[in-house]
Amino acid sequence: MAVVARSPFAPPLLLVLLLLALWTPARAASVLYQRDSVECGAELLVSPALSRLQCAASCLQQSGCAAWRHTSSSGCTLWSVAGTGQGTQLQTDVYAIPLPTGYVLGPDRIAYTMVATGVIWSGIQAGCSANDSRATPAVPTTDASVELLKTFGAQDMYVFMGLQCTTGTSYVDYTGSGVALKAAWFASGAVDPFTTADRSCVSMRSTGLHHHTCTHTHRFVCQIQLA
Repeated sequence: MAVVARSPFAPPLLLVLLLLALWTPARAASVLYQRDSVECGAELLVSPALSRLQCAASCLQQSGCAAWRHTSSSGCTLWSVAGTGQGTQLQTDVYAIPLPTGYVLGPDRIAYTMVATGVIWSGIQAGCSANDSRATPAVPTTDASVELLKTFGAQDMYVFMGLQCTTGTSYVDYTGSGVALKAAWFASGAVDPFTTADRSCVSMRSTGLHHHTCTHTHRFVCQIQLA
């Protein structure tokens, strides 16, 4: 059997695999983004030391990063997601994960939209799927997501969430999986207990979460996990 000598300049296989492991996430991160103009919050990072690919990867690794820009003069700049109640600014010629039409970017790279067509609570899952095949009924999981979802319930309007109270103070999402909710997220200031089955569905208003009649028709909020 012939043996082919390896060139002394060829890198060891282990080194090649290591370089691929380090290179691939950054390249993948860069591909996720597209150039756009985006409403952003404060600067998260300014670093002249990061390369363009490292800049994209750094934004992807931070759940609160909304957009990034890399220039030869200033290097890498990252901007935060525009939070409720804080100053925002339109950043032009930046790179951001594309948003579906009509959606706004929230914390943890979850995009939200309100569907203006009123449905009963049992119809919101189908309504979200009809809006976008990736969309599911909105379920608040953090303080920041609650504050954003309150804006959809502004002007004394109730919007259905993908939540339902089952018994006591136990809640499930639209799939039936248990969900932990904070007392501060409710308009009453306490986790509202179960009363009757027909009023076990949950809506959001500008003041927080409420129990609502499941067979009433309301607008509803959908969410898409982007990355």
